[in-house]
Amino acid sequence: MFNKDTDICQLKGVGTKSEYFYRKLGINTVRNLLSHIPFRYQDSSNIISINVFKELKEGTFLGEIEEVKTTYFRKKITTVKVKDDSGSVRLVFFNQAYLQKTFKKMMSTFLMQKLPRKTEEKIFTIQNTRNLS
Repeated sequence: MFNKDTDICQLKGVGTKSEYFYRKLGINTVRNLLSHIPFRYQDSSNIISINVFKELKEGTFLGEIEEVKTTYFRKKITTVKVKDDSGSVRLVFFNQAYLQKTFKKMMSTFLMQKLPRKTEEKIFTIQNTRNLS
């Protein structure tokens, strides 16, 4: 029987190589493993308005899809316009034409975004998104 103070190497499936990587992350016990937060963890519980999102350049916002269109010019470019009470934002996705079917007009959705550092003010190019609805 295991408890929270059990050494990580006693778990089934944790061999020498896995143990090395766990220890490198500072995970020595089951308690450490359970409380470990990944490096790129993004908290999606704090919902912000689109205007705040534009200032922070990252976060989770709730919006209504106003327009979705895909154009083809060397790459498939899908543009999604999302609005809420505070404003609207145009999101651009490259080579993700399936989003035309995923995002429906007038659909309310949660979007979790992080913008790249170099971003134009009117159009936001999104590198990664999660539809939380």
